[in-house]
Amino acid sequence: MHRHREEAIVADPQLILVVDDEPSYRDALSVALQREGFAVDTAADGVEALERFEASRPALVLLDVMLPRMSGVDVCREIRSTSRTPIIMRSEEHTSTPVTPISRMPSSA
Repeated sequence: MHRHREEAIVADPQLILVVDDEPSYRDALSVALQREGFAVDTAADGVEALERFEASRPALVLLDVMLPRMSGVDVCREIRSTSRTPIIMRSEEHTSTPVTPISRMPSSA
């Protein structure tokens, strides 16, 4: 009797998605991560972030809170609704937008 085992699709453990609308920050972070041996995919806005996430299934997402077309918080909620991929969010100190801590964000949001 042959047993068939489902194999999980595993993301490349080295791939990081960097999402930021500021090109200089996005490029500098990408270069630094590549120097450390990581593969990097990038997005400049929230909509592109979701498209790139679906296409590349990164092991980690570095996500700016303030993004055009869709906020980083909304991107986080969308990703979290289908994935447990770690997300690190960054924000400018001077933002006036209240941010819900990720630990309080429901996984089904």
